[in-house]
Amino acid sequence: MAALMFVILTSAAQKNQTYTGEIMDSACAKMGSHEAMMNSHANIKTAKDCTLGCVKAGSQYVLYDSAAKTVYQLDDQKKPEQFAGQKVTVTGNLDASSKTIHVANIKASGAADAATRHLRGSDIRQILTVCDCVCWVEPASSD
Repeated sequence: MAALMFVILTSAAQKNQTYTGEIMDSACAKMGSHEAMMNSHANIKTAKDCTLGCVKAGSQYVLYDSAAKTVYQLDDQKKPEQFAGQKVTVTGNLDASSKTIHVANIKASGAADAATRHLRGSDIRQILTVCDCVCWVEPASSD
């Protein structure tokens, strides 16, 4: 009976928490940056390119918290792909023994996210994203 109560209490205590950092590949996260890879591969210019290239070569997506210099494994390897090389907030449960986050959600964080939230409420402009660049388009008037 005591074991059953322990399992129930442990399960109830494991609520989603948020973790912030950069979606990186496990190889670069161990070094704390993409710098070494970028210096040794002339065709890699961005953190996104580096992360995607290293994952393609066999690394895994991880969350790297540069402030705490901590690498978190991510149990979901599909969701992080769209955030490769970006600062994010991951919501999920942490398995402390393996430093693995059981991912519930990932969203972009930082200044870009704040700008996006501000513009979503605006009916003055629309954002058109083409080829990774943002272009401002004035909406047609409703005369």
